[in-house]
Amino acid sequence: SLPNDTQTRLSALEKRLSKCKRQLARLLKADKNDQYEKVRDDEFIGILKDTCALVREAELSDALHLMELAKAADKILDDGIGYSYGRDDDSSDYEEGLYDFMPSWAHDDAGDRPLIPDKTGQELPIPHAALESLMRIFKSRMNAAVNPFIPLSAQATTSDIDCR
Repeated sequence: SLPNDTQTRLSALEKRLSKCKRQLARLLKADKNDQYEKVRDDEFIGILKDTCALVREAELSDALHLMELAKAADKILDDGIGYSYGRDDDSSDYEEGLYDFMPSWAHDDAGDRPLIPDKTGQELPIPHAALESLMRIFKSRMNAAVNPFIPLSAQATTSDIDCR
């Protein structure tokens, strides 16, 4: 079982994330783009950074509860990442995602975990969410090339296409 102070910090991170998601949804609906970007880039990313810092502290102190803490932190990070890319379990109607390319939040410039440059990250400057749509288009066009006598609409449906 996690120590009380660690559990308290995890609960605080979960609450901050929920509150931040609600605030981002309100700002987006109100068309307050400058405030939205500030909350997204400062508070939202800050929650992910603080979650990693909590695990890092436990790692550095050789805490016996490190694995249990890492699993709990993983749930927070997965929730945040899912939300940032438009995959969310809550009832909000926000589906676009916060980022096309999420900035790094797990590195530590001051410590021994520097940011590793992504040399391929900008080679395909297209939002992640658009890739599935492109795959559907390419697949339907490939089917049309195979049999040009069958109407495109009859050749492939979205249920026929698996982009994973």
